[in-house]
Amino acid sequence: DPRNVQRLLRMGVDVNALTENGITPMHWACGPGDEAVGDEAVRMEIVQLLLSNSGNPNIKSTEGVTPVHIAASWGLLGTLKILIENGGDPWLEDQQGCNTWDVACQMDQSCILNYLASYMEDENLDPAEDSVYIVKHLEGESGTSLCNSSLSCNNHGFILESDSSNTTDLDALSVEWMGDESMDSQVLFDKLKSLGSNPGPITTTTKKYYQQQLIRLCIEEVEQAAHVEEEEEKEEKEKYSKELNKIVLYYPGREKDIKPATLLDRLMVKYFSSPDLLTSCREGRAKKSFIYLLLDPSFTQNLQHDETLDQKKLFKRFLSSIFYIGKGKHTRPYEHLIEAKAIQLKSRLEGASKKVEKILDIWKNGDGVISIEVFKNSLPVVAFNREAAMIEAIGLSNITNIKRGQFYGSCKSWSNSDKRRWGCLLLFKAFHIFLHEGENQLRPGDL
Repeated sequence: DPRNVQRLLRMGVDVNALTENGITPMHWACGPGDEAVGDEAVRMEIVQLLLSNSGNPNIKSTEGVTPVHIAASWGLLGTLKILIENGGDPWLEDQQGCNTWDVACQMDQSCILNYLASYMEDENLDPAEDSVYIVKHLEGESGTSLCNSSLSCNNHGFILESDSSNTTDLDALSVEWMGDESMDSQVLFDKLKSLGSNPGPITTTTKKYYQQQLIRLCIEEVEQAAHVEEEEEKEEKEKYSKELNKIVLYYPGREKDIKPATLLDRLMVKYFSSPDLLTSCREGRAKKSFIYLLLDPSFTQNLQHDETLDQKKLFKRFLSSIFYIGKGKHTRPYEHLIEAKAIQLKSRLEGASKKVEKILDIWKNGDGVISIEVFKNSLPVVAFNREAAMIEAIGLSNITNIKRGQFYGSCKSWSNSDKRRWGCLLLFKAFHIFLHEGENQLRPGDL
């Protein structure tokens, strides 16, 4: 009864206060409510009273629903008109991403849809009919680009482009209009369906709204893709040493990191070129040592033949494929595989190292282990230093090595950051050697 409502208002009731049910008196007045409310004329009178006493037509429930949503869902056209005339926003969305039009579509409220369509015309909202958006995603310094995304909708009147501007802010996602005479209604309908919308009939009256909805959905999908990529970048940043993460992020690395690492490599080689030092070096002075890497082919996937990806992504795959780094000579890499084959024949994994378990898993999947040898014909002590630096760069937790390597000579006095920076350079060089030589898988039958 409006008189009871007036009495409560005089008592100072807050019409925008949330109740235990998560709604306000404004929501209650705009919904089916109690039978005592009567017909819609009485309801409209009550809503007008609440609005006249600071009622907020856009206040949200705990689920993000506004009084406008409620009036539309129940087909209360008169109530909806009062709300909109008093500042109600039909384009606000609930927690499910639905605005008033979406709710009316779901509840099949044709009178509400017709009103909203005419309201949109009255407001003279952009976009103009037969106009399209160009959605631009500015490429960040991390190299993120969405130009290959499914959001590239050239045939639908929507184009996703990338720019070389150095920014990673999502505010860089910009939208601008471009006139276009071809916006086929069926194409528009199909694209909306593919993006999860449930559009009604697309007519001359409703077409402008559905164009606007398509823009919103495209932008949301772009933002979601950017968010996913951002999370992947975050994982990469936390995966390796900070020095290697920088190489991955700013591939092929920044000059201020590359130059010192190159200098360190030269200093190390020069240090051990002195004949006086070699007499007491570990494993003598014969230049027969090398570094070898064991790789998982499920990550490499013949990456040297993958011309669809840029080298930054190939480098990431290369790093992910490494599961063991060692120093050796002669047939040392094969010894790990022979050990794994012996355990395989026994059919007992008890006491097997993580490295052996990894090899057996690769064989079990029908693949072979990839072994690459780099920095050949090195002094043993030089190879030991390189092995240690590469392990420090990639991180012991990312491979199956049991312990870190050991540094000798002048390398022992380097800072930990310099050791890792040098290791990054060695991994980068190993990657390019692998790209040049290609992969050769080793299975039990090859031993």
